[in-house]
Amino acid sequence: MDTTTGKHDAPRSKRVRPSRGRGLRAKTGCEACRSRHVKCTEERPRCRACDKLDKECVYSVASDPTPAADDLFPITIANAKEVTQPREPVQDDRLYRGQSQNVTSPGPQKTPLWSPRATFETSPESTWGSGGHSSAEAASLRWFGLLTKDATNGELVVSPTGHAEFAHNPGQPYAQHPSAIRAATDPQLLAQSDNCSQVNATSAGGYVSLDEVRLQDVEVAIFKHFVKHLSTWIDVTDPAASFSVVVPRMALRNRGLMSAVLAFSARHLSLNPSHAAAAGLQQLDRTLAVQYYHGVLQYLQQEMKKASYLVSDELLATVLTISTYEMIDGSAKGWERHLIGVFWIQRSQWIHGESEGLKRCIWWAWLRQDIWAAFKERRKILSLYMLSRPCSSLGFWELVNRAVFLLGQCVNYASVTEVEAGKLNVQARMERADSLQACLEEWCDYFAPHSQPLPTETSEASMNFKRIWINPPAAALAVQVHHFSRLLLLENRPASGGLRELAGREVMLKESIDTICGIAQCVDEEAMVLTSLQAVYAAGVHERDDSRRQAILQLLHKHQEIVKWPSYDITAELCKEWQS
Repeated sequence: MDTTTGKHDAPRSKRVRPSRGRGLRAKTGCEACRSRHVKCTEERPRCRACDKLDKECVYSVASDPTPAADDLFPITIANAKEVTQPREPVQDDRLYRGQSQNVTSPGPQKTPLWSPRATFETSPESTWGSGGHSSAEAASLRWFGLLTKDATNGELVVSPTGHAEFAHNPGQPYAQHPSAIRAATDPQLLAQSDNCSQVNATSAGGYVSLDEVRLQDVEVAIFKHFVKHLSTWIDVTDPAASFSVVVPRMALRNRGLMSAVLAFSARHLSLNPSHAAAAGLQQLDRTLAVQYYHGVLQYLQQEMKKASYLVSDELLATVLTISTYEMIDGSAKGWERHLIGVFWIQRSQWIHGESEGLKRCIWWAWLRQDIWAAFKERRKILSLYMLSRPCSSLGFWELVNRAVFLLGQCVNYASVTEVEAGKLNVQARMERADSLQACLEEWCDYFAPHSQPLPTETSEASMNFKRIWINPPAAALAVQVHHFSRLLLLENRPASGGLRELAGREVMLKESIDTICGIAQCVDEEAMVLTSLQAVYAAGVHERDDSRRQAILQLLHKHQEIVKWPSYDITAELCKEWQS
């Protein structure tokens, strides 16, 4: 018998080879594949070919494809929420489960554990890449597009009749320069940015501004208001007070940042006549703030052509200052757009809560702003960043910021997205609540030495809520934020224990409301009042007793008179919330 017959008669398997019709002249892919003239799968950290050959896979920065001009500004508020949100509920599970790399069980743990290192995740739906200089430049240009659209589409209601007159006059009003919009969308400029991205990180980060900014007397008063009052809003949880110390000096050497600072401060003074009068500024209205805002646009039109500026601290400080301007200006949509813009820029540069110096200060300030906006909109926060260290290894200021981070997670839990998802999987919803509860309890245990109340006097105003004085003020802020988180978690977690569990929740809700409002009666520092106002509002949403509601309205009114924010009557909004 011919034993080889079957072998020879069997059809010969055809080798499947990838198409070579594309990729031979590709300008993308890793350097090894390009040198061999083969198509690269462009997988990270190693493509398929390099992985097979066990070679180091290197991507030149210039190989990252430049975004098309039409793709630079496609995001509206509606679809931005989709672009920036993570898929459910991957990041949450990894955040609270598994400090060890050997953890394989998907089940919840009673003790909160943290991932072994910091993780900065990008949204699966995002079009942005792995955070090289090319994406950093595109993110900055994209944010610039938001400003130009605000200026040209009438978002800035008051059209400037003049311009800021400190040294090196910005020139004509920005709306008269359509070339500025082309600066953000012109493919040639984008190509230039892509070429500039070949500069290494050290030189690209070496931006130096040598402007000599000289202020007039009126501008000195406006600038002083920023330094003494408004800068503390931003670095309230920063032990180095980076924004108060670094940014004023930085602004004296950078016209764009100074314009942003003066716009923010002038707008706040226009809302606060008593502060304006005390500074010797009479009849200050929004027009002046808008003029400085246009000064920012004019400056950015020129500086954004420099690759080093696009990854500079000056741009970051300018971006956050403009976002805070939008926050107090009263346009919710405008503020939301700028929060997303700051998110783009920070993510493209891998800036997060454990960065260094001014970058860290700006990230936490942005997160606090986004948490409030997300809470009001009942959406998830934009940040996908996950902290890396357990509470046992954190110092005082890190624990303060951890309370803010946990509030962001509880805002996510209370979002419409997670509430609707929880209806389809109640068990997962309860496990998520258990994880958050464990994290809050862990934080409370480690922060206990800093949260002991000090003796304080009583007053008629404290009949409904006992006054609670905690020092230093940052500790009081952290305790209020912690109880804000508890309110959200108690209100939104599924009840499995029947009436007894619900009765226990009511006791805990009352305890958190008492703590928030008790601390609020002793808060008098402007930066702390801003956060206290937000916590008191959340407490008011959950309060059902009429007399206590009236006391909460008085606290809100008192806080709003101090910070002059928000621009609308927040007590009236809370009353509508009670009626709904």
